[in-house]
Amino acid sequence: MPTVVMMMWKLMTKKERLKKKLVSESLLKMWMKMIVVSEVLKKGHTEYY
Repeated sequence: MPTVVMMMWKLMTKKERLKKKLVSESLLKMWMKMIVVSEVLKKGHTEYY
């Protein structure tokens, strides 16, 4: 395998990993938001908004 191809491959995998990490982080944030909203709705407190 040529070095250029190896470098490209490494860059690609790094980018893919970063993308996956970003996706999982955004999903986690959305999940947290949903939990907070459901908690607020359960309590019926309006001062959170």
